[in-house]
Amino acid sequence: MMRFGVIADDLTGANATGALLSKRGLSSVSVLNPESLRGLPCIKQDIVIVSTSSRYLFPHEAYGIVSQTFKSLLELGCKVISKRIDTTLRGNIGAEIDAMLNGGSFRYALLVPSFPSAGRICLGGHVLVNSTPLDETEVIRESVFRFDTSSAVKIIASQTKRKVYHVPYDIVRSEGELIKALDDLAEDSIAVLDAVTDSDIDRIALCSLKWGKPFIPVDPGPFTAALAFRLLGSKADLPKILIVIGSVTELIRKQVEYLSKSYDVKWVKINVRGLISGDWDSELKAKRKALEEYIELYPLVGLITAESEKDVISFDEAERLGLGKDLYSKINDLIGSVVSEILKDRKGIIRGLYVSGGDTISAIGKHLGALGVSIKDEVYPLAGFGTFVGGLADGLAVVTKGGLVGKEDTIKLCIDYLLKALRL
Repeated sequence: MMRFGVIADDLTGANATGALLSKRGLSSVSVLNPESLRGLPCIKQDIVIVSTSSRYLFPHEAYGIVSQTFKSLLELGCKVISKRIDTTLRGNIGAEIDAMLNGGSFRYALLVPSFPSAGRICLGGHVLVNSTPLDETEVIRESVFRFDTSSAVKIIASQTKRKVYHVPYDIVRSEGELIKALDDLAEDSIAVLDAVTDSDIDRIALCSLKWGKPFIPVDPGPFTAALAFRLLGSKADLPKILIVIGSVTELIRKQVEYLSKSYDVKWVKINVRGLISGDWDSELKAKRKALEEYIELYPLVGLITAESEKDVISFDEAERLGLGKDLYSKINDLIGSVVSEILKDRKGIIRGLYVSGGDTISAIGKHLGALGVSIKDEVYPLAGFGTFVGGLADGLAVVTKGGLVGKEDTIKLCIDYLLKALRL
C-alpha cells in the first residue's frame, strides 16, 4: 500500500489537514509528536501526519527535528511527504524545507501558500488574507514573526540559500504552460505558485504529477489534499449527490458559499451571459462533459448559474435585450436537459439530487419524464425530501428548496440530511 506523510509544525495545523483529507474520503492519523511514531501500533490509515511543534523553535532546532521526522516517515514507507505550513507563513519554513530536501531523493519543493476557502490566496507571489496583504494583517503585526513584505518569494528566500522561483497566475491557469514552467526549474530549488481558487490548486496537483519529477509539496493543506486524493483515491463510502442551483438570489449565493466551506463540492458554472449571444447546444455539451468528469472523481458535484451578482441578469436587463421571461425559461430548460442526461447515463451511481428553485425542479422533472415527487419528510421549513415517481429517475432521492428559503447554513443542512438518508 502506498503511504503518504505530512509534517506539520503544530498540532492544530496537523489536525486541520486531517480534516481536509477526510472531506476527500481519505483516512489519516495525526501523531502528537515525532517520538510517538515509534510507539504506534500497525498503521491502517492512508496518511500519517506528524506534528513537530517546531514553529517557534530556532531555525537550526526546527531543521533537526524535521530532518529526523522526515527520515522516520521514509522508514515507515511514505513515498510522498508534504510540509504543512501556517496560512500566514509563520514559522521556520525555509529551514524545514531545507531539512526535507537534504534528507532524501526529492529535488524540488513546490510551495502553494493558498487556502481559498479560508480567504488565503497567492497572487503575483504575494499572500493575501481576506484581500489584505499579509504584512498588513493583524496576526502578523502582533506576531513574533514580523514581515515587511507580503511576498512569499522574498519571505522564503530570506530563510534558505536555495533558489526560490515564482510561477505566476497566468501560467498556473494553463496546464501546458504550467508543466513547461516546472520543467524549467533548476534542480534543488523551491517554487512559489500562485493560486486563487480550489480549481487552481487541483490543476497544480494534476500538472505536478504529470511533470513526474520528485518534489515536496509545501502548503497549508489544500494542495496536499488534492495530491493525496489523486495518488490514493477516495475510499469513503460517500453517496454521489448532484447539487443544482437554479435560483440566483443573494441568499442562495451566501448559502452556496457556506456549503462550499463545509463540503468539497466541485462546481460547474453555466455561462448565462455567454448564452445570450452564444450557442446553447455547445454550452449544453460543455457543461455535460464537465459534470461527467467531476462525477467520476468526486461525491458532491454542483451545477450553478450565478456565483456573484455580476452573473445575474435582471428581468429589466432581459427585457432590454429583447428576451424577457423567455431567457429564464430557456436557462431552466438547459439545466433540465443537462441534469436529465447525466442522471439517465448514471442511474444507480448518482444516488441523490438537491435542487434550489421551483422552476428549475419543474424543468428537471419534465425532462426526466417524472410524474411527481413522493414527499417523505420536511428537511427544513419550505424544504422537502422525497423520491421521484416515474420517469428516468424513478425512486431517486431528492431535496428541493426555494431561493428565498432559510438561513446561510440551510443548503448545508439539506445536504447533511440527504447524505444521512442515503446512508440508512
